[in-house]
Amino acid sequence: MKTIFENKFIYTKNYYKEYYLCSIFKRPILLFLNMIIGINLILHILAILLPNFFTLTYEEIIGYIGSDLIILCLEIGVYLNKVIITYKRDLEMNQGNPINNKVCITEGNIEILPDVGKSINIDLNNIEKIIKTKNYYIFITKARLTIALKKDSFIKGTEEEFITFLKKKKIKIGRIF
Repeated sequence: MKTIFENKFIYTKNYYKEYYLCSIFKRPILLFLNMIIGINLILHILAILLPNFFTLTYEEIIGYIGSDLIILCLEIGVYLNKVIITYKRDLEMNQGNPINNKVCITEGNIEILPDVGKSINIDLNNIEKIIKTKNYYIFITKARLTIALKKDSFIKGTEEEFITFLKKKKIKIGRIF
């Protein structure tokens, strides 16, 4: 089949930061839990500032604030750890060089041509959704494989034509940030 769109970019540390930011912090359940932790933190700070309105002791309040902060720090630690480990793994697979990735899209499938490993062909019907981040479109397949396209790296076709193509194919595009 004839290639309609071609996208080529290098997997940099910034890509992994953006990818894991969307996959770790933007999940609905984590957003909900982080909202609860944030509200909890604000209430406990208010309890210190306005002790007459709350029945908690100072030690209890400090304990709750500490536990809220520990949970938030653990989330940030997991995020940073994933970014660093994944980036280092990819550098190791490519003899210390960042991985170049080329994605070709035809009317019926997506072909991923990394400079490391084998090429992969995926039927467009297996794309469940696309997440739009600040700099990337991240395809998510039914089997949870992710494929990225950098917005400003189209070699063939344009971003506007690509969006029109996706709408024609009825593939959902969700915006994260």
